[in-house]
Amino acid sequence: MFQAGDVLVAALPMGYYGAIKILKTGLPQHENKEVYLVGATQYFDKKKPQIDDPLLKEILLTPGPYEKYVYRIGGHKDSVEILKTRYNFLGNLPLTEAEQELDPEKFFLVPFFQQLFMMLARGDVFKKHVPTLKQEAYRLLSDESDKFFYIAYGDYYGDVSIAYCAGRAGTIGGKLTSKVFGTEEACMIEAQKLIDAKIKEGYVLATNHYRDDRGRHQFNDGKEAKSRQNKLVATHQALRYTDEKSDKFWRIEYLDSTLVVNYGKTGSIGKYQVKEFDSEEGCEKEAKKLIASKIKKGYKPYAEFDPNTHIYLDDLEVGLHRLTSHPKFREHFTDDLYYDCTDEFAPFGSDEGDISLHEVNDDLKRAVKAGTGFHFILMVKDMIEHDLGGAYPTDDNSREAVEVVLKTNSIDDMINCDMTLYSTAFAQIKTIGWIDAELKQLALNAMKRMAVVFEIKGDDYLREMVVETQTRMIRDLEGFAATP
Repeated sequence: MFQAGDVLVAALPMGYYGAIKILKTGLPQHENKEVYLVGATQYFDKKKPQIDDPLLKEILLTPGPYEKYVYRIGGHKDSVEILKTRYNFLGNLPLTEAEQELDPEKFFLVPFFQQLFMMLARGDVFKKHVPTLKQEAYRLLSDESDKFFYIAYGDYYGDVSIAYCAGRAGTIGGKLTSKVFGTEEACMIEAQKLIDAKIKEGYVLATNHYRDDRGRHQFNDGKEAKSRQNKLVATHQALRYTDEKSDKFWRIEYLDSTLVVNYGKTGSIGKYQVKEFDSEEGCEKEAKKLIASKIKKGYKPYAEFDPNTHIYLDDLEVGLHRLTSHPKFREHFTDDLYYDCTDEFAPFGSDEGDISLHEVNDDLKRAVKAGTGFHFILMVKDMIEHDLGGAYPTDDNSREAVEVVLKTNSIDDMINCDMTLYSTAFAQIKTIGWIDAELKQLALNAMKRMAVVFEIKGDDYLREMVVETQTRMIRDLEGFAATP
């Protein structure tokens, strides 16, 4: 379908356009699906490119072992379809000599080329377009609370806009609100109005504000404000309604500026819905209003409800969230890493992690509906042996043992296999609050093996990233009780 030299254009956020080039076709198939070598060109602009644009002539290449602009794309049922639908064919250009000499086996295999914008954002091409925003943080500190108000306003990628959020110090804050204005003057007037309102409440400008590596708003006053969201217990209320025709439950939890409701037939998992508010006060007010409404309809306190035996599933429209995770998971796995859907090596940040969590959720719902048991260890073995096509991994994580496995399996297959293992382990705890002892050990082995695999691959950059992220995950999983 595609030919080497084909240039495809993609619409990027904030009205920009980028372009990729097909570098090689006819590569060895993965999972019986087509695979292409694809690279990002230097083009980045708010105008759609023409095929004779000089910035399309060659791709971006990164010096060093970690290549962030070139990937093998494929091995997934939707890979080709996504290239067709998300990218528009512009034309064909001859490959440069450097492009022709690229060895496909040296580049990562990923299902989709979804990271184009992020890759450009990390490179010099994008940095030329980064806007200068005015950013300010205000703080309200007292014996009872420690809150922040963060606002950014000005020219943002060609749009004059405001973005702001508020919350407890040490957290990422509540809902991010943004607004675009027609003129810079209108933007400044609105920004000052918001700032003045906070100052009137007692907030003061904080020059020591910064955001840590997890995006949490901190203040450099000798010590970091610990994330209260990790420490506080959510307010919880469970109600039940029964009559001759129905028996159903309704429950609500709220913490800071977020609430979640969970409802359905008694004995079922029920449906989860998460809602975020601009403030704690607004969230608490809405929660109390909902509770009063249910009681008025005849719901009674559900004293028999045990949150530790319930199953927790994410709201698909919101994604990963503490309030849709089992209480034991929230209590033990407090780092924001466990709710990060962008960190490739976090439990649920990779494609494998996301798929594993969804598989667990879907299989749990089917098992509860059918009244049958559910075995996580059997599920993950089936996924690895049949869906991934890889041999079930060894318990020996030495370099020698890993090299033996790699004689019959590719590095990509082994990475996918290990990511599936540990993400399923964390998914079990996230949904039901405990873990099979065997699965726990397999997950620990998988995480320890990842560093060895990247060492063999010769990628020191990614190996360091793996070690940094998974050292925390290994420590936390080792400290978690394996049985209910």
